[in-house]
Amino acid sequence: MSRYRQVILLARREFVQRAKSRTFLVAMGTLVVVVALAGPIILLLQGEEEPIDIGLVGSEPAALESGLHEQAAAFDVEVTVTRLKTVAEAEQALNDESIDVVLVDGSELVWHEDESLRTATIVTGAVAAAEQRVVMEELGLTDEEMIRLVAPTQLTQRTLVAPDPEEEPRQIAAFVGTFILYMSILVFGQFVAMGTVEEKQNRVVEVVLSRVKPAQVLVAKVLGIGALGLAQLLVLAATVTVVISIIEIPNVSLPSLGAEIIGGVIFWFLLGYTLYAFMFATLGATVSRQEDLGSVAFLPSVLVLPGFFITVRAIENPDLLLVRLASFFPPWTPIVMPVRSAVGNAPFWEVALSVVLVLVSIYLLVRIGARVYTGALLRTGGKVKLREAWKATRT
Repeated sequence: MSRYRQVILLARREFVQRAKSRTFLVAMGTLVVVVALAGPIILLLQGEEEPIDIGLVGSEPAALESGLHEQAAAFDVEVTVTRLKTVAEAEQALNDESIDVVLVDGSELVWHEDESLRTATIVTGAVAAAEQRVVMEELGLTDEEMIRLVAPTQLTQRTLVAPDPEEEPRQIAAFVGTFILYMSILVFGQFVAMGTVEEKQNRVVEVVLSRVKPAQVLVAKVLGIGALGLAQLLVLAATVTVVISIIEIPNVSLPSLGAEIIGGVIFWFLLGYTLYAFMFATLGATVSRQEDLGSVAFLPSVLVLPGFFITVRAIENPDLLLVRLASFFPPWTPIVMPVRSAVGNAPFWEVALSVVLVLVSIYLLVRIGARVYTGALLRTGGKVKLREAWKATRT
């Protein structure tokens, strides 16, 4: 059997074994449900705002109701007006939450509990405008003179740079995509380390190594679990595609935006996972018990963490010097560069250079990791030092 065939068979074994685990299936199902529910929740949040219910008791300035509608229109909200006979009746309506606020005799606002600055502004503005109109009528001013005194000056507005309506949705999508990318790299990278330790602990690796070389086992493990991680991302991508197809945001092309973010997450997952998977596998081979796995998995977990925090700054300012430098540091590149590309205008040459740097790092890590993996895989007992594993394969 050829070496490639052996690697494929071992990778398939890793894929099937992890895919059948209850932990993976539960986590996968939970993620799909959460993403699927995001669509209806967003639609509910985008629903039309309910009108403000205003109660009126006692005397009121003339044309107050029309003034309330005019003031509310400035806030892009509607109002409904209910006239009540007594203050007690109005207070009962507030307790029943059938109205939001009561205006008593045109001079006092009564709330049930929480005050609303917007509602207070609408009512106060309407009362002031109505009283001004009464005074101007007493002064004998014409309608044209009233309009000139009451109507606010309309200022024209312009911007030198047209606002991008997709900026905020792009930032949100970039953050969510980066979080999923960060978690996927860590979770599936640790799967590789866990698989390595399990095989050493139950002696399965000794049987496998009787037929194939350690380097083949290493590559197969990374490929098999990586394929599982990719499959999870594809399922999530399909779910996200369905969700964004039912959401509509004015002036925002969610399908094209979603496709861009999803494509970036998948591409950078392949690079980031491969980089960290070889690191996790190499370090995992130096221990023989699950209890000791945390001590070696700590290093790559901590190594990638600063990159995630830098992405928060990248979303706000993708051209910040720290962000640009971090996007060329291979351990951070897979989670920083996709954010720069999504929310900023990262030049093509910078993206290409960052990809090359990651690929070079992967190549060096494979060469170093394969040697350490080979020297440590069959050694049981206590933790094997990296230097000892390296020397064990010296010819």
